[in-house]
Amino acid sequence: MNWDEIKAKLEQILDLRLKREVLHKNDWFSDRNVIEKNNQIYFYLYSEGNHDYTFSLNHTSLTPSEKNLIEMTLSLYRANLGQTKSTSDEQNSITLRDWILNQLQYGSNHYEKLPEPLVQTPQLLTKNIPILIQTNASEENTEEELLNLLKSFYGSQIVLIPLSNKEYVLLCSLDLLEEEIEEQGKDIELEIEESLQVFSSSLYEMLLSEWIGKCHISVHYPIVPCESVLFVIKQLREVMELGRKYYQNEYIYSPWNLQLESLLDILPDEARSGFIKHVFKQVDFILDAEMKTTLEQFFNTDCNVSETAKKLFIHRNTLIYRLDKFKHETGLDVRVFNQAVLVKVSLLLYKVTNRS
Repeated sequence: MNWDEIKAKLEQILDLRLKREVLHKNDWFSDRNVIEKNNQIYFYLYSEGNHDYTFSLNHTSLTPSEKNLIEMTLSLYRANLGQTKSTSDEQNSITLRDWILNQLQYGSNHYEKLPEPLVQTPQLLTKNIPILIQTNASEENTEEELLNLLKSFYGSQIVLIPLSNKEYVLLCSLDLLEEEIEEQGKDIELEIEESLQVFSSSLYEMLLSEWIGKCHISVHYPIVPCESVLFVIKQLREVMELGRKYYQNEYIYSPWNLQLESLLDILPDEARSGFIKHVFKQVDFILDAEMKTTLEQFFNTDCNVSETAKKLFIHRNTLIYRLDKFKHETGLDVRVFNQAVLVKVSLLLYKVTNRS
């Protein structure tokens, strides 16, 4: 029995006409399932995204006993729906996982449509933030533990797909991000990359403190899962591999922050080594731990001397001394754009080039 059938039954029994209304989500139903407003009485059905779905009618045409009957009927159906939905969500998650793993085995040229039951899953038909989570923890991680944790933070607006006990795909409704951006008075279209970065950082901090400890996260632009979930999972894995390869001390990766690394990664080792030797004549001497840290932080702060000094907890003059020393040893001044680009590229290649 669905909501329309429930509505028809109640109308037949009570000889009343119920109206289905969709309200913008608010706090009306936070602690009760019935409210009265502007001579109307609203019976809460369910929430989806930013909207509450209700039955409503003029409260003057309803007796207290009729009101109690409607409330009790809807309450029982909601409870039953919750149990059914939980079972359905769990089964859909398993079906989706099996389908994804099966497709990934065939390679990039083997694409099929989502299984029919999944095509009708509401969240897979709307925009979601796709996130890949990987952990190296030795202990067994349980999907149930992670799912309960995520739901405690994000409610029901997520889909968790376990690819293994150390790799999970998380689909978060874009509504979660839109609500946060709207509260800040920003435009999601203009702030999407920054907002996704902040959202991912928040997720990472939560997992770090509440779940398994350190893990790695890759995030992608919002997608409609039923249209491109398989393609995006492959993209997320590529971004994850690239990020972990070039930035071993970082834990959150995104395609828009790894565009240069993606381009450099296709170069053969011989070309990488040749470029490094051309730029740095005495690479091992020049790139000691202190100098590497200094240069990386300098680039991370957009070549801002004062900001870099703050990040490194050193005096501004100390930083200038290091940069001057680097210039003297290499002939490259990272305060000059073209030369900074050469050094930045060389540092990236140096990280992943096998040296004898």
